[in-house]
Amino acid sequence: MATIDQVVTQMQTHGLPPIPANGIVCDGKSRRFGPKKKAWYKLTKITTKTGSEAVYGVFGYWRGTDNGAIGVSLGSDEVDVEEMAAVRQRQEEAARREAERIAEIAQLAANRARMQWDAASDVAPGVTPKTPSAYLERKRVEQETARITDDGTLLVPMRRYSRDGVKLVGLQKIKPDGSKLFNKGMDKVGAACLLGKLPADAPLLIMAEGYATGGSIRLATKRDFPVMLAFDAGNLIHVAQQVRRDFPGTHILFAADDDWQLKKRLAKRLVKDFKIAATIVMDGDAEILTERDFSDDGECDAALKKRLEAAAGTQVELAVDGTEQILLSEDGERVRITPAWKKDENGVDYLEADVRTDRVIRTLKLENAGIAKATAAARTVGNASVVWPSFADRGENKWTDFNDLHVEQSLDAVVAQLEAAIAAALQSPKDRKKLNDLAAYEEAEHLRSSVVPESASRREDSPAPPVAETQSDGAPAGDAVADSQASVAPVAEASSAGGKGEAKKKPKKEYGQEHWDKVHRLEDNFVLIYGDDTAWDSENRVIIKINHLRLAFGSDAVKFWLNSPKRRMVNKDCVVFDPTLQADPDETVNLFDGFKMKPKRGKCDKIVELLLHLCGNDAEVLAWVLRWIAYPLQNPGAKMRTSIIMHGDEGSGKNLFWENVVAKIYGEYGGVIGNAQIESQFNEWASKKLFFVADEVVTRNELRQLKGKLKHMVTGEVIMINPKGMTERAEANHMNFVFLSNELQPLALDKTDRRYLVLWTPPKRDESFYREVSEQIRNGGIEAFYHYLLHEVPMDDFTEHTKPLVTEAKVKLIALGLTPPQRFYREWSGGFLPLPFVCCSAMQLYHAFCRWCHLNGERFPVTQTMFGRDVERAGSGTLRRRIIKYDLGNDVKQRTVYLVGDQPEDKSSLSQWVEDASGTFETYLKKYRHVYDQPNE
Repeated sequence: MATIDQVVTQMQTHGLPPIPANGIVCDGKSRRFGPKKKAWYKLTKITTKTGSEAVYGVFGYWRGTDNGAIGVSLGSDEVDVEEMAAVRQRQEEAARREAERIAEIAQLAANRARMQWDAASDVAPGVTPKTPSAYLERKRVEQETARITDDGTLLVPMRRYSRDGVKLVGLQKIKPDGSKLFNKGMDKVGAACLLGKLPADAPLLIMAEGYATGGSIRLATKRDFPVMLAFDAGNLIHVAQQVRRDFPGTHILFAADDDWQLKKRLAKRLVKDFKIAATIVMDGDAEILTERDFSDDGECDAALKKRLEAAAGTQVELAVDGTEQILLSEDGERVRITPAWKKDENGVDYLEADVRTDRVIRTLKLENAGIAKATAAARTVGNASVVWPSFADRGENKWTDFNDLHVEQSLDAVVAQLEAAIAAALQSPKDRKKLNDLAAYEEAEHLRSSVVPESASRREDSPAPPVAETQSDGAPAGDAVADSQASVAPVAEASSAGGKGEAKKKPKKEYGQEHWDKVHRLEDNFVLIYGDDTAWDSENRVIIKINHLRLAFGSDAVKFWLNSPKRRMVNKDCVVFDPTLQADPDETVNLFDGFKMKPKRGKCDKIVELLLHLCGNDAEVLAWVLRWIAYPLQNPGAKMRTSIIMHGDEGSGKNLFWENVVAKIYGEYGGVIGNAQIESQFNEWASKKLFFVADEVVTRNELRQLKGKLKHMVTGEVIMINPKGMTERAEANHMNFVFLSNELQPLALDKTDRRYLVLWTPPKRDESFYREVSEQIRNGGIEAFYHYLLHEVPMDDFTEHTKPLVTEAKVKLIALGLTPPQRFYREWSGGFLPLPFVCCSAMQLYHAFCRWCHLNGERFPVTQTMFGRDVERAGSGTLRRRIIKYDLGNDVKQRTVYLVGDQPEDKSSLSQWVEDASGTFETYLKKYRHVYDQPNE
């Protein structure tokens, strides 16, 4: 039973600051304490029938949008059912009263805000206010919608917008030093501030968190678009839902904050809460902490300052790879840490660490709140996109938003990064693409493949089997085993000294029944593979080395088997994997032995419904996928020349369907592979397989080098099997693949790819649905689905060569795999660059590409030769390469040029057309070289 003292101890153990002098108040109300009021608790005390007191509730510490809640529960041994019901009733009544009290306080806060707002001065945008705001000057933004008090405090109205009107619910007060306060007790949820006007038919609304961010965006867009401020990341979803309710056709572009310092935040928690007196190195980066990192939150006391001094001289490695590691605290206590990068349901990376000591078990979740909340809000409301700033050299600075980009780089940098996002947002929903630099979140895992050769049956002209082994006395092996009671013949020895010469006989070696049982078992169940030191074990259906066979059966038994006329032998190329069962069983060893699972009529509707959900509820896609699954089951051994890529958020049911249903039908001939198998030089995992689920198997660095291997794995006829410690062999490739991933770019596809059906899975459904699917799987659903695939899925004209459907997900995936020159060409030809799409010289276009690389963070542009090849490939049919002599900048010479379009009729010659177009291109190129340079200060 938890007492107040025990709860206080728990709070201190979890790193909360000292309890206030007046102690804990257990009245069921939420109370804050400590530096900047970040620590909080909400506790209730009851007296049980036995007269003892028990405390229950919750406490925590606010860090960003995470309140760090830790529960204190009543156990069933503390109160009986009657008391628990009474507790719940009191809780509900207390919650009702608390809600009424909070609403009353919020109304009073709104009244105070109205009076403070009316008392402050108001000016139009662009007009110098009577009392300047040091905050606005420092942030380089103008006063808009906000007002300024006599002491220079900026008042930002927090309003609740609806079709019925606008209601002021509070104020954000930004002091000259940048500190921010809100009206105490105000209802902040859903409160927003609109910069500009939002007409009913507005095509675009930009949504941001802070006032300075919104101000920079308004300047960058020349106030062409309204900006809605939500004040913090957690409020984005509430404001966005209100906007979507009243403006269903308006595209919402979230200008998210990039709260990127996740590793540093983990290091802060380990140093402060778990007393790690060392600089922690994660992923090769030393997370150096100073007092400033903690004083911003009011957390740096004397003990922490001393710990930071000690940490400056010591470094410890912490691998963020999901493995448990042990660090020592300054007290010598063992701190077990398991850190890992993970992705939320929308594919945004976060850092999670399970941290344990002898007294504390805590899971720390460090998320990029700005991007995560914006992405979640965009997905929830629909018709929305997300963009966040990219800095040229951020270093360790806490630059997160577009105002930081404005101040630290330039307003032109903000313009450059918002232009493409706004242009894409204003397109039709069908053509709209993902916005922003998603490279940090496109680290998709990819597959490596194996090369596969041909398999063949035994030929009439195959070499004859080897001569039988002989025993040590030279007698043929056949004589030794013709009679089961025979023994080894004696060996003559030299006569003893004296020379009469009578030879001594070596006694016969006697073999018992166990020995002969082993020999007969070897004769019945093992096949020697000629040309190799291996044998086929038909009992366990594996290939085993002869040396390993000796360890299992004994050297004598194996020797007798090798010399036995009953021993069966096949050529190496007659070990086949033939699910079609066409191979001659007398001449070959077939690694395929039929499916163990038997189809059975039954219910599989939930399984089919799950697949429909994974197909985006598209009936045409569902029909294609069902046929793709059913064809190799109706035609065992069919090698599909296509494959399926299914990627999307975690929890949608991809693995549940493919691993727990489809792979189970194949039994031993199906499997799941990951990085460990693909990256290994030994690939016995690929032997005797018909179906594979390839789950997150390729890293981003391997995308291009593995593209060819994946192509061969999907479409190749044979595969070379290379078991560890055994001879490589060829095996027919009957494998069909499904690639699963939570990444945005699981594979790199050619723009003309014809091998992959790409599906982006929708968000997960209710947990109850997945429970129903799992229940059906456990109760014969797999067998029923197998029967359904065999007997109720018509093939019509579907074959193993049927080309996959071209989905929107595939188009996007191909775009992500373009090289920098191909992306440059796409933007140039599409009118997204401030360069005309006209004829120009190869050198001009390459200079434009180098400038584009600089602006887009491509540190190492390819050579001009490689650039030319890629651009010509990307512009095939539109771009033509010629060598023409013409004048450019008073310099007449032959140049390699790219011709765009057809020669106009009013141009007298080809050279004149190219000369005019190149001159125009040069004019824009000069501007492009300098348009985004930072202004001199």
